[in-house]
Amino acid sequence: MREVLALDSSKSFASIQCALFMKYAAKVELQRATGEVRRKNFLELIMVRSFKNQLRDLAMQWKNLFSYMSYQRAVKRQAKEEEKLK
Repeated sequence: MREVLALDSSKSFASIQCALFMKYAAKVELQRATGEVRRKNFLELIMVRSFKNQLRDLAMQWKNLFSYMSYQRAVKRQAKEEEKLK
């Protein structure tokens, strides 16, 4: 990150973006330190991540179920077509 900041800002957009991000991160940390923005406690962070993971897992289960069902349907359709040809 220091190397990116050391680049000339007139020639490198990355240097500008890095400086802006550092300024924003410092502002947020100051707001948290002064109490303007409430910090999330440990349990809140765990609960949010847990719910997000559970929802993602549920979505993947449904996706896998529908993929399996469509594959089985295609296999049965192909078997019926082969029987008709015989």
